[in-house]
Amino acid sequence: MTNAETLELIALYANNALTSFTIYISFTFGFLITAFIVGAKLTHYQVFVVCALYVISVGSMAISLIVNMQVWVAIKESHATIIDELPLANGTFWITYMCIVLMGGILVSLYFLWDIRQGHKLNSFK
Repeated sequence: MTNAETLELIALYANNALTSFTIYISFTFGFLITAFIVGAKLTHYQVFVVCALYVISVGSMAISLIVNMQVWVAIKESHATIIDELPLANGTFWITYMCIVLMGGILVSLYFLWDIRQGHKLNSFK
């Protein structure tokens, strides 16, 4: 594979990872808005369904993001390119970092719904 082909493949998988992250963010903000507006009014069954759909949806996007990152890292490590000279192109760092960010986002979002349902309604920020 030529240098240009390698860079194109890396860019393709990096773009796929960014697309997955964008969808993850969209699902998360949709969940947070729903939680804020109607969270206190939902029945236990509705909360379960909304949380399950949220976790399944963002979990799928998180897995997609990580897999695409693993592919571009594997391509980068198997073929020498100019990317090897970039200190911020460390695949292990980015995969670990994104796993922490994604899982943290899911947990914080679920806590947000729980907090709304407990009647706190963000009074601690006033």
